[in-house]
Amino acid sequence: MAQAAEEILIVEDSPTQALKLQLILEQNGYRVSVAKNGREAIDHLGAHTPIMVISDIVMPEMDGYEMCRRIKEDPVMREIPVVLLTSLSDPVDVIRGLQCGADNFITKPYKEDFLISRIKSVLINREMRKSLSTEWGLKIYFNGRQYTITSDRMQIIDLLFSSFENAVQKNQELENAVRELKEVQRELAHAKEVAEKASRTKSLFLANMSHDIRTPMNGIIGMTDLCLETDLTAEQREYLNMVKASADSLLSLLNDILDLSKIEGDALELEKVPFNLTDTVDDTLKMLAVLAHRKGIELVGRIRRDVPVALLGDPGRLRQVVVNLVGNAVKFTERGEVALDVALKEETENEAVLHFQVRDTGVGIPKDKQKAIFDAFTQVDESIARKYGGTGLGLSISARLVGLMNGDIWVESELGEGSTFHFTARFGLQAVPKTVEQRSEVDLDGLTVLVVENNQTLRQILQETLSGWRMCPTCVAGNDVLTVLQEQESRGEAFSLVLLDAHSWDDDGFTLAERIMANPRWAAPTIMMLSAVGIRGDAERCRKLGIAAYLTKPVKQSELLDAIMNVLHRRATTAVDQPVVTRHTLREGRAQKHILLAEDNLINRRLALSMLQKRGYRVTTAENGLEAIAAFQREPFDLILMDVQMPEMDGFEATGQIRRLEMERGGRIPIVAMTAHAMKGDRERCLEAGMDDYISKPIQVDKLMDIIERWT
Repeated sequence: MAQAAEEILIVEDSPTQALKLQLILEQNGYRVSVAKNGREAIDHLGAHTPIMVISDIVMPEMDGYEMCRRIKEDPVMREIPVVLLTSLSDPVDVIRGLQCGADNFITKPYKEDFLISRIKSVLINREMRKSLSTEWGLKIYFNGRQYTITSDRMQIIDLLFSSFENAVQKNQELENAVRELKEVQRELAHAKEVAEKASRTKSLFLANMSHDIRTPMNGIIGMTDLCLETDLTAEQREYLNMVKASADSLLSLLNDILDLSKIEGDALELEKVPFNLTDTVDDTLKMLAVLAHRKGIELVGRIRRDVPVALLGDPGRLRQVVVNLVGNAVKFTERGEVALDVALKEETENEAVLHFQVRDTGVGIPKDKQKAIFDAFTQVDESIARKYGGTGLGLSISARLVGLMNGDIWVESELGEGSTFHFTARFGLQAVPKTVEQRSEVDLDGLTVLVVENNQTLRQILQETLSGWRMCPTCVAGNDVLTVLQEQESRGEAFSLVLLDAHSWDDDGFTLAERIMANPRWAAPTIMMLSAVGIRGDAERCRKLGIAAYLTKPVKQSELLDAIMNVLHRRATTAVDQPVVTRHTLREGRAQKHILLAEDNLINRRLALSMLQKRGYRVTTAENGLEAIAAFQREPFDLILMDVQMPEMDGFEATGQIRRLEMERGGRIPIVAMTAHAMKGDRERCLEAGMDDYISKPIQVDKLMDIIERWT
């Protein structure tokens, strides 16, 4: 007959922990009984004599300490070993357990082999203590307190060896963990090396791709622009405009991919340079005015009067966000207006947080799509993507750029009722010295101005702007203008200046201008015409009618003020036969400027040559760095446009040799890098090589002209 298994009593209030311990003990040949707390355990021991009690400490009704004390005080039960199984780690808890008579401790979490080994050690030492039983009194000082423990000498020795065994096990576990950590570190270092190599490969690929795509794109866009300036049939012009639009879309996609790559690689850094907010916003809206006009949309911008405009930051990246939001608004709006509003959110001594709003009257965005649109490659829905095009990168890049400006971006929209995109951005403030206000030759105080404009938002902006210049504006829609003029006449008064939209009066402001000028009772006020950009013939009609100035919308505040001052000054000095004031002025002196163009690509060389010659510059060309140096030694130049990547000798080496030649003979010629390299660091590399400025291909004519005129 098989011998009955020895019983161990488990005292544990957690069913999960009790079941785990029971399975381990039963798999090792023990019979198990379970009590939920100390009180149930005492009752069980009254009728059974297990070989050991393994008990949790923290339990309801009676904890492990109290249960152990009662067992050791009972003459019948005291010989049963009690092992406390606990997650308590304070040494004071161990001392308290010894004072209660506990034979040993096992700390959670535990391993199965360690648990069984400890149980066997306790049972063996129990038999040894029966023959060598000697009580031992100990005084222990710990953490400023004295503890007295009276226990069997062998029991204390057993506990010491058990503690040592536990320390050895923990040390072994620590060593294993250290080895695993080192292995993980080696794997991470290898993964980091692989990732860095992949990142370098990707950056090199993107740089080469950028160069290889931008070079032919420069030819496509530039030659198309030149062709559009020639005499064409309507059909030819339509085809070429479609070619240019497609090329611009490809270039925009390329720029978006490069920007996204820089942002994801943490390689995009914002500049912190002085800039004027008004100029940046006005110039940006001018860029988008043609697109808005083609769709019959009014594009307006407003900077609140309390907004500081002398800022420190990255105007290029701010312009990129505004172009994206305003461009999207125009793209998704079929009628009505798109308005940009800039307000001051908060200001300190050195910084300002600005709040930008771009409001449109377009298709709107469903509520469930409004958060997702800021994710990369996300469109509102497939139908919109098919109708309006786009990659879904613009808003994602804008959101990340706004984050780099320490701001937030969000949208408010109702489907079919338009959208308002908001973003905030933090900028530094320039230390602008206070200047003494100078009195102008033309006194604007109290000047009565009639503004005729159908768009309510633009009327409000002009009202605020003119009032800020201490004028007295009256702003009306086209249908109300005759009534206002007649009321002025009946009071014996007349406006000194009229700002008239070219399409505000039955879509023909010129006819209204003729009526005003033909009526002597209205005192023939000075009339300035405002017209949407790109309308052919409007400037010529203004000249024929004798209108004093012609400005295209959206009008920059500085341009408007300059034009008002000019026309009023002319009127005050009774000048006659003066040309109409326009926002376009021809630069003088270009024909005397001599430029050296170093470019190896035939198409790009012919393109740049045509651009420069059409604008009055004298140009000498070179196909590589060696030819550029030879030309520089033959004759003087006012400026050098230097490609970077050329055969025989590249632009960097050619620039270095030119700078060394200058040291020998004195003087310094401006050198502008004109290159398809547009990755991070390319501009800095050009400047470090001795170049003075940098422009990336495809070349934007206006930007190139600005750079040339700045350096010449």
